[in-house]
Amino acid sequence: MNTITDAIFATNTINNIRVLDLKCGTELMHYNSGVIKPKCLNIMQNDYVLAAEEGPLIYAWPINSSEKLQSIRMLCPGKIGCFSLSPDGLYIAVSVDNKLLLWQMSTGKLLNTVSAHYQPISVVRWTQESSDIVTGGEDGLICVWRLSQLAIANYMYLGIVSSEFSKSQATPRYTFSDHSIKITDLYVGFGELKARLFTASDDKTCKIYDLESGSQLLSIVFETRPTSVIVDIPENNFFIGTADGSIKLISLLDPPRNLDHHFEENRNSVFAGHTKPITCMALSTDESTLVSGSKDETIKLWYVTSRQCLRTISMRAVVTNIIVKSISKTFNSHEYQSKCVLKDFQKSYDQNTPETTELYCPNDLFSSSSASSDSEDEVTALREKVTMLTQLNEELFNFARGKTVEKNDSSPVGNEQKNAPWCPHSRAMEKDFAQAAKKLANEGSPIKLAKIDSTKAPTLEDEYDIDLYPTLKFFKDGQATKYKGNL
Repeated sequence: MNTITDAIFATNTINNIRVLDLKCGTELMHYNSGVIKPKCLNIMQNDYVLAAEEGPLIYAWPINSSEKLQSIRMLCPGKIGCFSLSPDGLYIAVSVDNKLLLWQMSTGKLLNTVSAHYQPISVVRWTQESSDIVTGGEDGLICVWRLSQLAIANYMYLGIVSSEFSKSQATPRYTFSDHSIKITDLYVGFGELKARLFTASDDKTCKIYDLESGSQLLSIVFETRPTSVIVDIPENNFFIGTADGSIKLISLLDPPRNLDHHFEENRNSVFAGHTKPITCMALSTDESTLVSGSKDETIKLWYVTSRQCLRTISMRAVVTNIIVKSISKTFNSHEYQSKCVLKDFQKSYDQNTPETTELYCPNDLFSSSSASSDSEDEVTALREKVTMLTQLNEELFNFARGKTVEKNDSSPVGNEQKNAPWCPHSRAMEKDFAQAAKKLANEGSPIKLAKIDSTKAPTLEDEYDIDLYPTLKFFKDGQATKYKGNL
């Protein structure tokens, strides 16, 4: 392959991971494997394919080889329910029963093991900037975990994190309990800290949450169970795969105005073609094509605009996972060497053994509540320095403002000097000027206000709205009042 093209990485309930050309449906390659579990297929950058079968092991294949890596052993402490690799490829979140485990890929270190669900975790997702993890469980709960808090209880800015801190104190950033039974799928949109979370549950509802505020934006009720969800990047189209084999389309350009909305089906909002429940969905990189997998043992490609089925690919077994990925000429180049580092998974961590781990937590770059990695004495010294610099800056500003006003005071107030500027146009002076004008007005003094022009002498005019025209000159009792910055 000499050009970049979209490929479908798909698994079924028989064996092997198949790679299919999105345009023509032909098989490009396959990876030898057993039966890959649902929500247990990931691609690490353009270097490795990661997947899990029934059991505690996660297997890795080089992107250009059909054989597993035998030198890497990513062993989990129990049977894997599902897992998700962070978009930046640095971390992996794995569910084992009702526990969430977090490993660093380049070192294999187990960063934390947490639990907030009462039943097994059914789906794990990352935010697009790799800063948060979202888990959904069979208990109907949805938990949003901050990566920095999972890695260390009192998280900090980009830097060195010590393992001597207790990892058992990590708690979810949000816990949503609006669903009553099992969470079937989750999707996190783009937008960094202002991303939206889309959920699907066996209680026949889909919900949309704002991850910045933690509030629920919309709840959609269906006649049948939603099984899979996906949204395009602009978040204009919300696709919901259901248990009856149809895919519902909700336009978010004109969303329902009520918090609770009952979906009304029409021919313009349904992709009809599958005969059994939808299991997974994906969008092409240009988002013009929707790819869906079903228990009817087929993969269908849909043109989003017309909702027409472009192609049907037989998989000869129930489709369990679908990922659409752009691949290049390195895809089948045997000379290609991966730049990513994989290590064996650490089985456990010892909180009594002091060691350091370098972590990159993207959301901490935007977090105003993060603590510095410096000592308390250094933080105190820095704060005192900031206070001193702020005070010096204020004194310099006041000195410069006073000199400017004194110079202007020597200029005539009336019409004797037409082109003498009276007041410099400074935002800070405008604010003080407006406050002084309001003070005089509150004292009951009859004042008139004249708008200041830097090239003309002020003249008596009608009153102005101080909030709209803050750079004004006072005419108190018919006499011009000079502004000296302090009235």
